[in-house]
Amino acid sequence: MQIRERKLPWWLILVTGLLIVAAGIFVLVDNIKGYQNGLNVLVFLTGLGALSFGVYNFIVAYKTRSDNSMFLSYLVHGIIDIILLLLIIIIRNSHLLLGVIIACWMMVFGVFEVITGRRNDNQKHTRLGAIFAIVGLVVLVIPLIFSIDYLTLIGIVGIVFGLLRVALGIMIKSNELKTNSKVV
Repeated sequence: MQIRERKLPWWLILVTGLLIVAAGIFVLVDNIKGYQNGLNVLVFLTGLGALSFGVYNFIVAYKTRSDNSMFLSYLVHGIIDIILLLLIIIIRNSHLLLGVIIACWMMVFGVFEVITGRRNDNQKHTRLGAIFAIVGLVVLVIPLIFSIDYLTLIGIVGIVFGLLRVALGIMIKSNELKTNSKVV
């Protein structure tokens, strides 16, 4: 069974980008002031994301059960997402743990995106996966080398990633307007 790529509408990309920027700013400001709200929000959002991706991967694994390689790939990805969720729930909240979990999750997500991209001969997915894996590695290693707090780095990465999504949403809308004006 071939899974078709689903394209998100430009406004959803823009809104999620703005939300990610807002969350990044909140985490940075909260961390500078020394509160724990930013950590609690990130733990909740990361747990919710891990649960969502885990369920999604189990559903896709079920739908692709006739193709062993796709089934196993999605099943393993779903199991890893659920393991990360359990780590977030079981282990006490800490900046270090959350940073390591987010970094590992990004690397795992990236590796599976590369596998999916290679399998479907989709260079966009392959590049996106490589970027996620590299950013995950950077988020894991940079705080250890430069003694930067994980929440600060996650806040900065969130702002940059959110701004890139905002720019992508604007570019998609701009391309739609150009295409529609040529049709008329």
